[in-house]
Parts: sequence; C-alpha cells; structure tokens
Amino acid sequence: MNISMVLLSLSTLISSAGTTLLVSALALSLFDQDASALKASGVYIAQFLPAIFLLPLAVRTCNNHEPRKGLILAEVASAISTILLGFFIQLEWLFMGYCILAIRGFLEIITKTFRSVSVKNFAIPSKLEKSNNLVMGGSFLGQALGALAGFFLVSKISILHIALIDGLTFLVSALLCSGIVYACVDAKPAANDFKSSWAGLLEIRNNPRIRLYFIYLSWVVIIFQSYNQIARTWIPLAWLDFGLEKGITGELIGCGGILVGLLIANSMPALKINKNILIFLSIFFTCSFLSAPFATKDPATSLFFYFVYMVFFEIGFMVSMNSLLVACPKHRVASVMSIFYAFSFGGLTVSGLLIAYSTDLYRLPVVSLILALISFLFLLGIHVDSIFSKTKRRTSESGSRQ
Repeated sequence: MNISMVLLSLSTLISSAGTTLLVSALALSLFDQDASALKASGVYIAQFLPAIFLLPLAVRTCNNHEPRKGLILAEVASAISTILLGFFIQLEWLFMGYCILAIRGFLEIITKTFRSVSVKNFAIPSKLEKSNNLVMGGSFLGQALGALAGFFLVSKISILHIALIDGLTFLVSALLCSGIVYACVDAKPAANDFKSSWAGLLEIRNNPRIRLYFIYLSWVVIIFQSYNQIARTWIPLAWLDFGLEKGITGELIGCGGILVGLLIANSMPALKINKNILIFLSIFFTCSFLSAPFATKDPATSLFFYFVYMVFFEIGFMVSMNSLLVACPKHRVASVMSIFYAFSFGGLTVSGLLIAYSTDLYRLPVVSLILALISFLFLLGIHVDSIFSKTKRRTSESGSRQ
C-alpha cells in the first residue's frame, strides 16, 4: 500500500467524521424534542436534496481539476461553511443554516468524487480494490466516529462549539491531502471529449457491467443507508427504550458492524469469487436481517441482529463500489462517480423522507418489513433481467455466426 493511499485514507476518516459530527448533533437534538423521525431527518434532507440540482457543476468541477488540489480547496471551503453554520444555528437563523447545509452537501459530492478519482489514479492497479477498501473504510469509520462524537457532545457543549471542532477536522484533512504530492505524481485532469459534462451517463448506459454495478451500489446506499439513518437512533431510543443517555449504543454497534464488514470485504479479492454473486449474496443477507432487530425486545439479541445487518450492508457497499471502480475507465471515473453521488444523495434524501414519515405513522418494524420485501423483489428483478440479457446476447451472437 503506497503512502498516498494512507494519507488519503486518514484524510477521509477525519473529514468524514467532521461531515457527520454537526449534522448528527443537530438531528439528535431535534429527535429528542418530540421523537419525530421526520424532523430529525430534515437536517439530512436540507444537506443533500438541493445539491443534486448542482450536479452539472459538480461533474464539470471534478472533470476539469486534478484531485489533490480539488480536495484541498473543498476541505477548506467545508471548514468555512461549517463554522458559518454553527454561527447561524446559534443565532437561530434557521433559513441561513439550511442554505449552508445545502452548500455542505454540494461540497461533499465533490470531495467524495475526488477521492474516487484519486484511488483510480494513485493506487497500484493490482491493489485498487484494497486501496479503495482502505479509503472507504476511513469514510465509514469516520462517519461512525463523527456520529458518536455528535451523540456525546450534543448534551455537553453548544452547537457553535461543535461547529468549531468540526471545522478544525476539515483543515486537518486538507493538510493531509497536501502531503499526497510528495508520495506520487499528481494526475492530470481527464480530457473532456464530450461537449456536455454528462459523459458518465453514456458510459453507464453503454457499458452493461458499469450499469449493473451502478444500480447495485445505488440501491445499497439509497435503501439500506437511509433506513440505517433512522434505525441507529430508533432502535435504542424507541424500540429498546434506552433513553437519551444510552442512545449512543446504536452508533457503537453500527461502528462495530462496519469494521467487521470492512475486514471481510477486504479479504474477498483473494477468494476469486464472481463479483456478481458476491454482491447478490451480500444484498440478499442484508435484506434478511433488515427486520430482524424487531423480532425481540431483548436488547442483546436485537442489537446483535442490527450488528449483523450492518456487517452485510458494509460488505454489499464495498464489493459494489470496488466492482464499479475496477470496471470504469480512468477518464470516466470523475463523471460516473459524480453522477452516482448526486443520484444517491438525492435518492437517499427522498427515501429517507419517506421512511421517516412512514416510521412516524406506522413505526419502524412495519416499515422495515416493507423495505425488505421491496429489496427482495429488486434482487429477483435484477436476476431475471440478467438471465434475459445473457440469453438475448447469446442468441444474437449465434445468429451473427450463421
């Protein structure tokens, strides 16, 4: 593993912790007021939904700038916007706060895309999957640690002080990114051979493998992650009645599941198993454990099932993303990944809103059963479509030979 990937992973971990820290504290504070999952999810909606309308700008930015400098500038901008957000919340200027959250969402699309481009450019080709596991592992662990810090600090210090700490994490991340130049040669921006910034859409449409992995990865993020944004607080607070002082339990269990899932995913490239089968099985088992925490009120059993859910969720995410990065041509990574992040953020926002609203009406056990059923049908549909496409392709090839 080269030093650039280590620096990028550390930067990602610290930046992701910062990204999650403040919004987690805000969401928990709102949920504690009246136990409304919808109100708590509003913080994430404000951050991610407006950002999808700036997708063309995000694609163009990531296509036309080399990733190291882009990461540094984006992290500095994130630090400034986060501190401003803390001031606006402290002054109770909520509208301005929501506007800053939207800016943060746009910056997150850019930073995540630049990281994917960096992995493709700077990693040794034979180590690409392990390099991406390291970087994305930093991302997931950072998110979990940021959420844990948010849970802990929200009752100890003000939102403004949390924002100041948050801003510092982005500046540290930018400093780490600046060190990448000494470890490898900066990659030049990809040539933009399409007048439009939507070259990634053509790549997704025309390449069956990229299209399949894009669909799988989007599903994992949009359905399973949006569900987890609610489950990680709803299970300990509403289902197990732990109280706010023990609300951090869900984050701890989720963090452990992410770590175990990441370790398992990191060992899979050596197994030489078909990627499509791995993704299918990981999503299948994620669906199987989606409702399992609500099978019992026993805390140990319920939280164990949630832990297993998080393990399979992480495996599905990592195998899907690794497969997409490997299959995607280097000059299309920026465009494809920008589109993925904008699409997944938008989908995550909409699905999170629907799941939160449904949870307030029918409670999460019922909602989780519906999500599991929909996901099983999705897997069945993908499998049937894959068989149909292969049969059609073989028939076409046979006819052309005759």
